[in-house]
Amino acid sequence: MSYLLKSLLICSFLIPAAFAQYFQVISSNPQDWKYIHQNYKTFYQKNRIWIVEESKVKADLRLLRPITLSEVKFIPSSQVRKATVHPRIRQLSNEVDLNRIKEHMERLLSVESRSMGAEGNKWTQDYIKNEFEALGFPAEKKCYRSYYGSEYCNIIAHKTGVQKDAKTIMIMGHFDTVGRPYAGADDNTSGTIGVLELATILAQIPTKHNIEFIAFDAEERGLYGSKAYAKELETQGLLQNYRLALNMDMIAFNKSDIISIETDAAYEADAQRLASLIQSLTTYKSEINTPAWGSDHASFTKKGISAHLTIEDWDNHNPCYHQSCDTIDKLDWNFFESIIRVNLAMVLETDLKN
Repeated sequence: MSYLLKSLLICSFLIPAAFAQYFQVISSNPQDWKYIHQNYKTFYQKNRIWIVEESKVKADLRLLRPITLSEVKFIPSSQVRKATVHPRIRQLSNEVDLNRIKEHMERLLSVESRSMGAEGNKWTQDYIKNEFEALGFPAEKKCYRSYYGSEYCNIIAHKTGVQKDAKTIMIMGHFDTVGRPYAGADDNTSGTIGVLELATILAQIPTKHNIEFIAFDAEERGLYGSKAYAKELETQGLLQNYRLALNMDMIAFNKSDIISIETDAAYEADAQRLASLIQSLTTYKSEINTPAWGSDHASFTKKGISAHLTIEDWDNHNPCYHQSCDTIDKLDWNFFESIIRVNLAMVLETDLKN
């Protein structure tokens, strides 16, 4: 077993099959972590991926997901080739505007709380919808739940592709926070701004495929917004229309110069391409981790869509995660801008080659 663990940590090969039952930890609650540490043996832990072995304690499936070890992969930057980037894509990726990013950040952080149901959450819904509409996109506030007079709503904008048999590329980031006053700069004002910035640039560019820009609500409560939308797409028989989905969550804190990608093993080819763009367009290293969980992309990988999270290195993540000190002064603006550029390039390349 120790040999298998060593292999996991140093290479990207699939973990060999074993006879024991394994579980992925799918809770971010520190109290749950304490319980898991006390009752389960850790088999593998890298970035956000934590795998434990079965124990005599009956598995609590609210905290643990049964997995096969073939689902778990780690691919460091040393195993990723640099991409050959089309000159036009390289040029357009440089249109990401740091001043525009900072303006959005200041406005969104002027709201006391964006937690689900708060007045600031409603204000943010309108802010995002108005920004989409100002760019010329049809936008809708798609509400999926009411609770004590508050509506939980996703904000969705549509860009129509010129190709007759166009697929759809989804760009997402959640706009709700845990509610600390005037906080949530990294989690996840950064990802919300990433969606707005891509919308601003792509508004000026004809694309073959349709683009959906989505700001999800209630990610912090359990991915409510993205789960509701994924279920809607499934019910309407629309899942097969999606070629790619990109999720930006916590993209503005940097300590290790690593941009982490998270997806499912089935979508490794797209993840490898995204990692190669990181190598080619930025000064940062990449890591690919599977399987997906705990952010909005996971709602879509479970439905068969190639969905990918870009996020800061979780082994060295923001120490102010879910705290009142998650403020603008902690952000690394170059890192922030670079992740947005890479996601833009991935959209443009997918649109060009598919």
